[in-house]
Amino acid sequence: MSVSERDTGTSQVIRRGDSAALSAISPANGAGAVAHADRPDGLAGVAIPSRNRSVRRRVLALYQVCEWLTGADVAAVVRWAVLGEKFRRLSEVLDRLPVVKVSTDDAEPRKALGELRALSGEMTKLEAALGITAVSRSQLGVNVTRIQDLASAMAQGAK
Repeated sequence: MSVSERDTGTSQVIRRGDSAALSAISPANGAGAVAHADRPDGLAGVAIPSRNRSVRRRVLALYQVCEWLTGADVAAVVRWAVLGEKFRRLSEVLDRLPVVKVSTDDAEPRKALGELRALSGEMTKLEAALGITAVSRSQLGVNVTRIQDLASAMAQGAK
């Protein structure tokens, strides 16, 4: 049997431009069970530069809550999410350590606590820069209002 005589109704060959054929083929290996979450508008067409699932979940969750974030903020949001994961893991390690003044072989509580404080400070700076906290949002709102007033004044001056 030659290729031209073959029954094309059962073939899974997809010809260029035939998008209807894609929907007719059932996914293999359980691929149909994968749910594709709708991406927030700020992330439309922007790749999240992290392969860590928990970091990606945090980034998506933050973009869903903070609608003012844009694609230009992805690097800072990913950094915030990575720091948040490190903070969570380090907190769990500190919770398991005994409350004594002696250091163990694996971790010294004072060094871990200092690292936790440093992570907290970095996260606070990123939260302020991204407008995650209420105070930083109000400050961003004031600055945006001033910029809008300046832009309208410049537009009226140009007329």
